Amino acid sequence: MNVLVIGGTGTVGRHVIPLLLARNVRVSAMTRTSARAATLPRGARAEIGDLNRSYTLHGAFDGIDAVVLITAHSITETGQGLAAVNAALAAHVRRIVYLSAAACAGAMRIPHVASKAPIEHALITARADYTILRAHNFFQNDLLVDEEIASGSYPLPIGGSGISRIDVCDVADAIVNATLKSGHERRLYTLGTPETFTGEATAAKYERYLRRPVRYAGDSLDTWEHGAGGPMPKWQRDDLRIMYRHFQEHGMKMEKPELTEQARILGHEPRRFDDFAAAASRAWRNDGVAEQLCGA
Repeated sequence: MNVLVIGGTGTVGRHVIPLLLARNVRVSAMTRTSARAATLPRGARAEIGDLNRSYTLHGAFDGIDAVVLITAHSITETGQGLAAVNAALAAHVRRIVYLSAAACAGAMRIPHVASKAPIEHALITARADYTILRAHNFFQNDLLVDEEIASGSYPLPIGGSGISRIDVCDVADAIVNATLKSGHERRLYTLGTPETFTGEATAAKYERYLRRPVRYAGDSLDTWEHGAGGPMPKWQRDDLRIMYRHFQEHGMKMEKPELTEQARILGHEPRRFDDFAAAASRAWRNDGVAEQLCGA
C-alpha cells in the first residue's frame, strides 16, 4: 500500500509515519523544504511540495492509495486543505483520512475550527472513501509552555468549565487504523478522553508530578497574550483568544456517543493525562526535553 502523509513533520505526523512504516507500508511524506525532508524517519520518501502553490503538487499523488491529510494551523489552512483534496481526487486516490478539530455548539466561532469545515464538506460530497477525525486539545500543547510549567505556573487559560483533551499518540493510532483498516469509510469520529480538564486541575496534576508548587495563572486572556502567547503572530493570538474564551464560557467536552464511537477507531482506551504529565515532569526535573512524549 502506498500512503502519502501531508503534515508528516508536525506534532501528529511525526508519530504517524513510524507507525505506518512498522506495518510495512510504503510511505511518502510531503514537505515544503529539503531541510524538513531530512528530518523524516528512515524508510519514508520525501515529496517536496507546497499546498499554497498547486503547480508544485504535479505527480505527488500518482500511484497513491491513501492520503493522510494534516493541515497546519495557518491563515491559508482552508486553501491548503482544499488543494490537497482536489489533487488527491484528480489522481483517483481511493482513501483520504483528514485530521480536523473537535467542534460543538458555538465552536464555529473559533477560526481554526471554522477553517476546517470547507475541507470536511469537500470530502463528504466527494466520491471517495474519507474518514474525518475531529481531535480535542492535545496534551502535547503543554510542551509549548514547558518552561513556565516547570517554573511553577500553568499559563494556558482553559478556564473552569471543563474541556476534553487527547494524546497525539492516540490521534496517530486512530489515523493509522482509519488508513489501513476497513469499516471506517465515510465516517466521522471525535477523539478525546472521558476526563475533563480545568486550569486549576491541570496545574494540580503538574504540581503532583513535579513535586513542587504549580499554580494556575488564571483566566485573563490579556495576561496569556502578553506572556505565553507573546511569540505568536497576531492572527494566531486572536484565533486562540477566541478559543480560550469559548473554553472558559462553555467548555468543550466529549459526549457519551462520541466516546462509544471513538472506541471503534482507537481500538484501546485513550491514554491518561496522568501518564503524560508524569513523564513530562520527569523530563523537566532532569532538565530534559519532552517534545516526543506520549502517555503510557
